[in-house]
Amino acid sequence: HIYFVRHGESEYNTSDTILHHDTDLTSKGIRQAESCAARCRNFSFDTIISGPYARAQKTAEIINTDSHKEIHTSDLFTEYRYPVEVLGVKKTPALFVALINGSERRFLGGEVFDDLKLRTAQALQFLELRPEGSLLVVSHAIFIYFLLTYMVFGETTSSRDFEKFFRAFLLGNTGITHCVFDKKPEGERWCIATWNDDAH
Repeated sequence: HIYFVRHGESEYNTSDTILHHDTDLTSKGIRQAESCAARCRNFSFDTIISGPYARAQKTAEIINTDSHKEIHTSDLFTEYRYPVEVLGVKKTPALFVALINGSERRFLGGEVFDDLKLRTAQALQFLELRPEGSLLVVSHAIFIYFLLTYMVFGETTSSRDFEKFFRAFLLGNTGITHCVFDKKPEGERWCIATWNDDAH
């Protein structure tokens, strides 16, 4: 069982333009994380894994206030790494899709679709090989979209598949997505049990 939690609201989320990759939680984001922590008391998990950015780390620390689990930091679960040249550019879903697809030629650097696809495959393999029976992973919106797309389509995942998920599924701050990795004689598979549970 893997509980993917998107971090609480950050300074990046409240800005109309693209800020530096690593921004902190807002006061609202801290309150969201506290509410999420209360909800996570109902879950049974052995370990917390967090991306390295401050907003994910702080969300993980707040969730861990009561659970007292070990927090592991992994670069695999960081957010999409956009090129620094887009700092200050107005944020739109279309821009991110273009950047990830490599079709926004004005900007160089940053991750593109094949980079994200490879990192996603590595992240899922990392989770599949963990010895724990249940994990809580604090990560970021775009990367969680990628994880879920890859769970559904596997190695055949295309940029069009990702774009459909990204545009059709909402993922709020501290939304919880519960996934199950099944190991059965007939084969291994990922199942998405709940998406963006934000009842807290």
